[in-house]
Amino acid sequence: MKKITYLAVGLALLLIVIYAAGKIIANSKLNQLIESSNEEGNLLSVGERSLSFNLLNFGLELDSVRLDQRVGPRRVSGSIGSVSLSGLSLLKAIGGSIDIDDLLLEGADLDIHPAQMREDSTKDDREDKKKITLHELRLVNSRVLSYDEEGTLKAKIDGLNISGALQLPLAPATAPKMQLSASKVLFPATDDTDQIIDSLEINVEKRTVEIGDFRIAPKMATRAFLTSIEYKRAWQALHLKDVKASDVPFDSLLAGGRSVFPEITIGDLSFAIYENPSLERSPNEPYKKFPIEKFRQLGEEIWLQSLTVEQANIAYGVHKEGAERPDITFSGSIKAGNFSTWKQNKPAFMEIDCLFEKTSPLKVRFELDQRGDGRDFTTTGTLRDYDLPKINPLMIVAANADIEKGYITELNHNFSIENGVAKGDLLLRYNNLEVKMTGKNAWFINLIEDLAIRDSNPRNDGDLVVGTVHAEHIPTKSFFNIYWKSLVSGMKSSVAGKVFIPEEITPE
Repeated sequence: MKKITYLAVGLALLLIVIYAAGKIIANSKLNQLIESSNEEGNLLSVGERSLSFNLLNFGLELDSVRLDQRVGPRRVSGSIGSVSLSGLSLLKAIGGSIDIDDLLLEGADLDIHPAQMREDSTKDDREDKKKITLHELRLVNSRVLSYDEEGTLKAKIDGLNISGALQLPLAPATAPKMQLSASKVLFPATDDTDQIIDSLEINVEKRTVEIGDFRIAPKMATRAFLTSIEYKRAWQALHLKDVKASDVPFDSLLAGGRSVFPEITIGDLSFAIYENPSLERSPNEPYKKFPIEKFRQLGEEIWLQSLTVEQANIAYGVHKEGAERPDITFSGSIKAGNFSTWKQNKPAFMEIDCLFEKTSPLKVRFELDQRGDGRDFTTTGTLRDYDLPKINPLMIVAANADIEKGYITELNHNFSIENGVAKGDLLLRYNNLEVKMTGKNAWFINLIEDLAIRDSNPRNDGDLVVGTVHAEHIPTKSFFNIYWKSLVSGMKSSVAGKVFIPEEITPE
């Protein structure tokens, strides 16, 4: 019995010695780590610290951490309110790897800049890194600011929270199963607008991304912007609510492979655009990209199979005296799909089902060719029950026509744009049309109005005229400019009398 007692006491004393020695060694190692982290232009300071130690695991509590450290190709500086580490396996550390049960960082406020390349950085930094396993990583209530090489703020993330398991180096084609949320993400303006996200949630394990609110917000009010610019440029504002993406291919995105997005839904979309038609266009106006060209700019192999906008509200207006109000509005739903960043035989599509000016049903389908340069497309559509004078702001700009009276019972169009030229048909059923021309030669056309413009279709003799669509696109103008220009050409052709042939009334 005495031997057992002596053995137990001896073992207890040994454990006490190991425990005490372990704390001393751990403190020494921590001091060495802090010293080495203050070399070569780096900085690391700690306010208070507390160590916990047993035979198998090590724990650490740090308060008021300040740092300025090179981390791979970036330099991270700032502060962390508190750091709590538990369950660091000593056996695995002896074996050359780091295994931690839980790492909690609270109240981090960090700036991230690109780091200057070192002259001796000939090897990939990853070759020198140990394997690190974090069974639970938690970043709580933090803020991160990211800058480019010139020191310009590119992104600001507030209310950042991250949780989940992490293993470093990262697997080449497996995204870490983590959750990320942020109360606000700001991408500051490089030109006229800021991009702002409110309420971002990413769940890698569930493969979902949710955005509560996304805005492209102009820095200037409508009137102030339109009266301060020298050349014609649109004022635009976009607001998306309840954006949800399911089955997000995080693994493929990480690996750089072909990534398929099966479904993205937007609960509510609001888009407003205003122009000042009195301004001249810039002599250096840039080439305007069409939807396929813009999608291909994403660069990676991305395939968007389906996009649904449950409620869209779109407004267009021109600058005028008095309050800025939209001149035309669209309200309804949008569906789109089969957009890819590579060429394919099957077209992408967009379908709009809405009310034009809150009263007139409008359905339009675009099929966007993806075999070539992405600028050819076909469109079909129908508009019913529309009072024509409402569209005057657009007609005056596009066709030098002031519509005093008229009613559309039905408008059907079917045309294609190939190599920048629109060709097709437009059937316009209307009555009681009265138009005054306002542009070049308007006095002559108004003088012979009864011959130049027919007031109804079908005509009084029962003849139903199908208009001809013919328009040429100017590369510095937008996708919707050639669409609207084509509609106007077909409408002109439909209302023209026998004095003119369609080619002579094609809009400029």
